[in-house]
Amino acid sequence: MAHITTILKPGHPVGDLEKLCHQSKERCGIGEVLWLTTFRCNLRCSCCYTKSPREVKELSTKESVKFIHHLGELGVPIVFLSGGEPLLRNDIEVILKELHEIGIKVVLSTNGTLIDQKVASLAKETNVLYVALSLHGTKEIHDELTQVKGAFDKVVKGVEILKDYEIPICTKTVVTGMTYPYIPQVIDWSISSGIKAFYICDLVPAGRGCSAPGGRVGKAKWSALLDKIVFYVETEGIFVDIGAHPSTIPYVLEKIGAGDPEKVNMARKRVVDTACPVGQGFVGLMPDGGVSPCNFMPDLILGNIREKPIEEIINSFNESFNVVGESCVSCKWKDVCGGCRAKAFYMLGDAKKGDPTCLLYGNK
Repeated sequence: MAHITTILKPGHPVGDLEKLCHQSKERCGIGEVLWLTTFRCNLRCSCCYTKSPREVKELSTKESVKFIHHLGELGVPIVFLSGGEPLLRNDIEVILKELHEIGIKVVLSTNGTLIDQKVASLAKETNVLYVALSLHGTKEIHDELTQVKGAFDKVVKGVEILKDYEIPICTKTVVTGMTYPYIPQVIDWSISSGIKAFYICDLVPAGRGCSAPGGRVGKAKWSALLDKIVFYVETEGIFVDIGAHPSTIPYVLEKIGAGDPEKVNMARKRVVDTACPVGQGFVGLMPDGGVSPCNFMPDLILGNIREKPIEEIINSFNESFNVVGESCVSCKWKDVCGGCRAKAFYMLGDAKKGDPTCLLYGNK
């Protein structure tokens, strides 16, 4: 999670949440949980790393509630509910209310097509931090990527409903050769709609992402996109989180340092943990209770909460990702970046190797 805004803008509220996650990691080994609640989905996105929809034996309502209460006992501050499509779970209301009642902050990550008055009311009642909705370009591009006609219009309708309930919205999009030309347009439309938070994720070559139309974009295009994102952050005051591309942080820091070395030192001090959260207290929880070091690695399961407490699983593997291959291990930015372990895993066959897509030293 590369929080571009918190290194550029001191005092952003997300910076306080980062510190809470760090404190939780130091206390119990877990800072945050991204819970893929289901692999069921009503879309067929060409970039989907989980190959949803597919069937697995999901955690039951009883198991889910037990897990939530255990996170509460551990003091974990935030859970991201994702999928698949989390709103397809019949017990999503129970899950949201349980998390709210024990004081865990929630980001509800949905494809946006199932937002209605009931969902918006539930999000309001449970004080959801953000509802994150997918938007990948124009109506034609979005519907082509999701492989469902009318998906774009449903997202736009969902945005209007959430705005009526004054629920914070985050626009999320995946950077591919297909979506790249439209990302500034997505940001502009979102800002004009009152949306001030964005999750912009690099394409992970897993699941259907291996054959996504247009594939990954290279360093030149990503660098140009980042320059635009920095401009938006500085002029529009938006919050931007870059997913699956931790080297965006050192890229931005080097750009800052080129003009003001003291400014980059101050910005670097605002980085709480490495931008790649693997081994830093981040947990990817699969629908069946499987635990992965990252949600982007659903094929790397290191235990199951049906068999062992989550903190025992996490503490058994956190340190194993501390030593990584070149060029990451000797990089001057390793303490703020860490390299993308998921892309090393899928592209090089070993999560401990260097990040082949690094914007500074990678070759992909």
